[in-house]
Amino acid sequence: MNGFDLFKAVNNADMKYIEQAESYSRVKTRRPAKAFRLSVGIAAAAALMTVTAGATILTRFANRDSVEKYLLEDSVNILEEQGLALNYTAENEHIRLTVDAMLSDGNLGEMLLTFEALDFKGYQSAMAWQNLYLYLADAETGEYIPNPYMAGEPLVFGSVGHNSDARTRSTNTCIAFMELWNIEKGKTYKLRFGLADQTLPDNERYERDENVVLKNNVMEGIEIETDFTPNVETKTLTNEDGGRVELSQIGFFTEDKRLTDLDSFKNEKEPRLLKKDSPFRDDFIFGFRSIEGEDMGVAIPKYSAFFNNIINVNEYDGVEINGVKYTEE
Repeated sequence: MNGFDLFKAVNNADMKYIEQAESYSRVKTRRPAKAFRLSVGIAAAAALMTVTAGATILTRFANRDSVEKYLLEDSVNILEEQGLALNYTAENEHIRLTVDAMLSDGNLGEMLLTFEALDFKGYQSAMAWQNLYLYLADAETGEYIPNPYMAGEPLVFGSVGHNSDARTRSTNTCIAFMELWNIEKGKTYKLRFGLADQTLPDNERYERDENVVLKNNVMEGIEIETDFTPNVETKTLTNEDGGRVELSQIGFFTEDKRLTDLDSFKNEKEPRLLKKDSPFRDDFIFGFRSIEGEDMGVAIPKYSAFFNNIINVNEYDGVEINGVKYTEE
């Protein structure tokens, strides 16, 4: 990803940025943030534009410079050509959130988010990106969806990555990776955001309520309704035993029972994409894991990987996971 360390934590904002932020005039009044419905398909982007018959739908990233700190220019171009530069915004008195892109293949999801500080509290908190929490709740009941990896935590995302070069005087952009396989498909959810108030003493910043959600949240009231409709290209790959892998532009996912023996992953080999007409792979897969789930008492691993850029699935005819090859049917 342009050489940045995905999981590097930035503990404190540079003093020069804090000095600049201190000169901000505080926003006295703002309308409370309202939830807005976010459809993640190409049709959503098309609905925002008037196009002539046969015209190519092309959207542009409002924060393209920051987005390019995470994705190569070719990947950014692919998203714009597919109408996936969303640029949806919502705000409260402290933070303006822009959803630059929201990608889903039904099992995995990826978001690019830009935070703009509207006052000093928002600035200090937005620049401390490692304190960002993302919550998913049922849109009808309001109940939080639990994290499959962390008992007692209503967090649904595998990780949030940050590149300090994507930070400007008043904005900060990050990338979030989501496991969606554990949620009900076609259902509407509320995606909520938590950002710890960095102006509070250390012992108060991370206080949680009964739902383990931040009490002192500078993004209170900012939420998105979405059903995570798949909006990226996919293809199904199989192995000689009939095991399946779902390959998409953002990663791959499998529940192949051949991988049930998780002891085999003690000496796990790095997964690799198999490119057509070439013996070499040219895309590094940076975030992968195997998880043992439970299906009618039988352990079934759920194995997923994210790519470091947006790929063209038609350029690849397979993937190799721990020595097992999956190819096009």
